[in-house]
Amino acid sequence: AKNYLKKKFKHVASISTYTYFKDKGVVRDAARVFMVPLSDVNRALKSIDTFEDYLESPNTREFRTKYPEVTWLAERLRGKIRSVGVHAAGVVVAKDDIRNYAPIESREDAQDKVSGRIPVVAYDMDTVADIGLIKLDALGLKTLSVISDTLSSVKERYGKKINLSSIPLDDAVIYKSLSDGYTMGVFQAEATPYTNLLIRMQVSTFEDLAASNALVRPGAMDTVGLSYIKRKHGQEAVKYIHPIMRPFTENTYGVIIYQEQVMQACVYLGGMTWSEADKVRKVIGKKQDAKELSPFKDKFIQGATQHISKEEAEHLWKTFEAHAGYSFNRSHAVAYSMLSYYTAWLKHHYPLEFLFSILKNENDKDARTEYLIEAKRLGLKIKLPHVNESEIYFSLQKDSIRFGLAEVKFISDNIANKIMEQRPYKDYADFISKASKKGSGINSRAIAALNAIGGAAFEDNPRTGKEENNYYEFLNIPQFNVGMNPKIKAQARPIVEFDDLGSFPMFGMVKNIKRGSGWSRVELVDESGSVGLFHNEQTPIETGKMYFILVGDNRISRYVKVDDIKEDSDDIFIKYLYSSGYDIDEEQRIVISFTPYKTKQGKTMAHIVMSDKDKNLTRAIAFSSMYPIALAKMREGMICTPILKKLDDGTLMIKEIK
Repeated sequence: AKNYLKKKFKHVASISTYTYFKDKGVVRDAARVFMVPLSDVNRALKSIDTFEDYLESPNTREFRTKYPEVTWLAERLRGKIRSVGVHAAGVVVAKDDIRNYAPIESREDAQDKVSGRIPVVAYDMDTVADIGLIKLDALGLKTLSVISDTLSSVKERYGKKINLSSIPLDDAVIYKSLSDGYTMGVFQAEATPYTNLLIRMQVSTFEDLAASNALVRPGAMDTVGLSYIKRKHGQEAVKYIHPIMRPFTENTYGVIIYQEQVMQACVYLGGMTWSEADKVRKVIGKKQDAKELSPFKDKFIQGATQHISKEEAEHLWKTFEAHAGYSFNRSHAVAYSMLSYYTAWLKHHYPLEFLFSILKNENDKDARTEYLIEAKRLGLKIKLPHVNESEIYFSLQKDSIRFGLAEVKFISDNIANKIMEQRPYKDYADFISKASKKGSGINSRAIAALNAIGGAAFEDNPRTGKEENNYYEFLNIPQFNVGMNPKIKAQARPIVEFDDLGSFPMFGMVKNIKRGSGWSRVELVDESGSVGLFHNEQTPIETGKMYFILVGDNRISRYVKVDDIKEDSDDIFIKYLYSSGYDIDEEQRIVISFTPYKTKQGKTMAHIVMSDKDKNLTRAIAFSSMYPIALAKMREGMICTPILKKLDDGTLMIKEIK
């Protein structure tokens, strides 16, 4: 679209974007400067959204008292520009040289490394509009390519021409799949906050799906979102401020969630003109300061009090002001939700073609790993690369998706082309003979990479059976089919069923480890998905390895490499995995994990995971006052009788040990 605009108008430039130090983000930035532990920052900011909340909330008082320097710096940074970027979709067009109207600078184009740099107006989109330049949005979505490629594959393979605009929008199976959280590959919905919202909402109609677009916005869930979900599930009565409001809020259970509904309320209830209502919508849509709405307030109150009380009118206007923080327009929500539905529908009815199209269009190897896991969950056949069968990239072959040669580590597009140009290869000797010739373009590192994953397997070069150990390194494929006792593996909770609170074993491959001051976040993947678990900063856990992990309230309490899980092991966690239960009394517990740690004040505490006689696990904290007794009576392998108390955040503490 941008190229078309350049050809048509010639005088075209991108628009600058500025991010500012604001809300709770500025507190995070200031805290980072003073190296405040992230756990303290997260705890303080968990329940707030704005900087005013931070300054006034009792939940942040302890943090503000402890780190006054953070508040001092945050107040001075607030409102200043934090970073500069290029608008992903915005461009300006003019009849002649844009430099006559605005300053221009050149920036690197992240999406086009070939042409190098692009002209950018050194103003943001609001200033550009204010000086009178024509501003256009040319938003390109990878999803459109995925949909187009899927439709092409279906037509090519089955002779079917699918018209997506005519498919039914009431397919209950599609909404059930989304509500169950199977959102991988579905436009927008695969983001974790979105998936969690769909699970909470239990979407059952297209109206619900459209509403989810608005409700997933930051701030919306704390206000209109809760009422929407409660009313949908029959936990709160559907009520209307006035019968006038019913026709345009009935679809959202009487809750105003769209900008169009604000406009309709302004006109039908408030007696305002459509022009005035549109100005209100513009303030809300641009997320501008709610003070910009004040000129319209008296007009609305005056009109609305013809139908409802002044108190009700003022309360309603306050909700409109709140909309400036999160409101969404319905037309946008419907358009985006249509793409979400189309992708969910194609994934359900044509999973092979859909997943192939996603893999074909995905450049991020980590994201691709997630899609390969999803393909496995759906029972799709994924074939490994082979010098005689693979294309450069992923290809569809009968009932399977074949890896491309260039997907193999150390094999470039150019090398893949050279391999394809010289095939077919009768056998391995023929392949090596052609590859060894001067100017073949196939180097020894590429041959070694192919052999590591069986990509050049022939009768004279059979697979060894150890190739699967290399799949992750060379293809980014997690290998879960390890030779493990099924009874052991069955005890692992699938990642898709992960819970923030509670203690349970998990099994998977470590995909990534992020480290911060005093912590690390270990990303674990299995066939059902991925999750981040916290451990200490110097964790010896390694990426690419398979582990059995004992989780306690989102933290790693114990871990053991899969290869080390042997029945004769002395490790208490491994013994727990092999045990069928414990011969102890009902109220007794056996300690599986005892992890001491020091607080910033230098006090020693402990995280303790223990099992009852039926192998049910519980995690509890021994605070510093209880630590010496816990150390004596609750070390790993000991049998004890603790009395527990639940704290406000749901975690358990050890109150007493009998």
